[in-house]
Amino acid sequence: MTSVKVKFRPSTVTGKMGSIYYQVIHGRMVRQISTNYKILSSEWNQQEEYIVDPRSSQNRFSILRNTWEKIKWDQERLIKIITSLDKRSSGYTADEIVFQFHQNAKEQSLFTFMQYIIKQLKLQDLSYDTSLDFARDMFLFSFYTRGMSFIDMAYLKKKDLHNEVLIYRRRKTGQQLFIQWEKCMQDIVDKYGPTSTEYLLPIIQHHKEELKQYRNALHLINHKLRKISKILELPSHITMYVARHSWASIAKSPNIPIGVISEGMGHNSESTTRIYLASLDNSIIDKANRMIINKI
Repeated sequence: MTSVKVKFRPSTVTGKMGSIYYQVIHGRMVRQISTNYKILSSEWNQQEEYIVDPRSSQNRFSILRNTWEKIKWDQERLIKIITSLDKRSSGYTADEIVFQFHQNAKEQSLFTFMQYIIKQLKLQDLSYDTSLDFARDMFLFSFYTRGMSFIDMAYLKKKDLHNEVLIYRRRKTGQQLFIQWEKCMQDIVDKYGPTSTEYLLPIIQHHKEELKQYRNALHLINHKLRKISKILELPSHITMYVARHSWASIAKSPNIPIGVISEGMGHNSESTTRIYLASLDNSIIDKANRMIINKI
């Protein structure tokens, strides 16, 4: 029988934050897994042995919610490791659980980080600042459309949307792509209403110096995304370029066939993967995209 408990180690200095760690018990052997998650003593429920409900703190709601999500993901990882080890006929030790947790941490970090970003972006209330709200929506739109580049987003035209299928050519390669139109995409388009130009999104708003408008919008959105990163206390800043890779990172889960999302997305050359994806049946890619969107 194996048990995993979430524990809190208070700071020896009054008023300072303590640390969250995990206690793994297997075969009378006790091991600890340290984390870098910090909370105040008042934010730990000793009886429940868990973080207090994030809604109980208005000032630190976002921080507590984020920490809660990270702990939840770690627990799920540990459960998967233990379930896998339980199938071994030779048995295992608590040290092996800890070793595997650390071993796959690097492999899981990109996936969990990207999934974490998307979830937090969707939940965060940014209605108080329209520029932050718009930056978040453009990031999500890129993600929803299989990591569409920002320049392709800027030049999307209303006529590119046919019978719930978005058809466009990549400006970088000239490759034609077909994307099944989903409700989350339409929600963003509806949010900003019909544009006064032929373009689908309000990035290029008039025909004078269109390229300059695109560049200025990209610069401003990336600046706002850095601010959002600070609000969410992310370990690194997000940009529109990050959005391009979020879809592929989240797709690298057991639910998406490897034939649909190639490991080439992690290679230096993105064009190889784009060409590969284009050779697949679009219905397969659309199905995968819907699965990915539903995951978050």
